[in-house]
Amino acid sequence: MSRYAHLIIFQKAYDLTLRFFRETHEFPREHKFSLGQQMKDACLAMLDAIIEANAAVDKKPALERASACLERLRVYTRLAYDLKVIGMKKYEVLSKHSDEIGRMIGGWMKS
Repeated sequence: MSRYAHLIIFQKAYDLTLRFFRETHEFPREHKFSLGQQMKDACLAMLDAIIEANAAVDKKPALERASACLERLRVYTRLAYDLKVIGMKKYEVLSKHSDEIGRMIGGWMKS
């Protein structure tokens, strides 16, 4: 088993990534390959940074990258909502999960 799979933050980020991949699959063509791809890239970069942080002695740079990716993801999610690509309920669910991961990254940075 991987050294990072036991991390709750990794599990939550992985689940959020799955959600975004499923949501962006349903995007209209005009947004699927622009905004949708940016969302998927931000999710994958966040996962990479979490994996890297778990293995690193100095975790702060990787956690800062994860936090920056998450912030980009939040902006993209709001943009998708404002463009009416996702509905209010999906926006709330994605935002809630993003906020939870943000709190976990912040807590990890403080420890």
